[in-house]
Amino acid sequence: MPETRKVKNPFGKQIWIGLALAVVLSLLFLGVGALLTVKEILPEEAMLKWLYGSYGLAVFLGACYTVRHSEGGTLLPAILVAALTYALIWILGLTVFENGSFRNGGAWILLAVAGGGLAAGFLGRGRRPRGKAGPAAHRRKGRGSVSKKAW
Repeated sequence: MPETRKVKNPFGKQIWIGLALAVVLSLLFLGVGALLTVKEILPEEAMLKWLYGSYGLAVFLGACYTVRHSEGGTLLPAILVAALTYALIWILGLTVFENGSFRNGGAWILLAVAGGGLAAGFLGRGRRPRGKAGPAAHRRKGRGSVSKKAW
């Protein structure tokens, strides 16, 4: 019987956990920004920049979680988290505002969300944990055998 290769599902549970993390973090960051604006620590003119930055950072962190815990490549899971987060932002925006338009900062939100997802995808999984060095590596470094000078 020939062996069949298992096709990896790009929509694993890590994608959904990363999406939920991105949504929760964006709500948290936006709440902090609103609180800072009400307390007059953050000027009202800077609130839009805070919004774009919080979307980008939230998507970056959610996509980083997804990339670190998913199998296979790094760019596809990160882009999926970014695209799903952007779709949720649009759905929420269109349900809350009657005259939602791409002209009202939609391009900046798109750039922030896509930038966060692409940055997480290109950074990848970070440093790989090194395995234990074998006897050959110890010999190359001079630690493989006991020298007679030590006795």
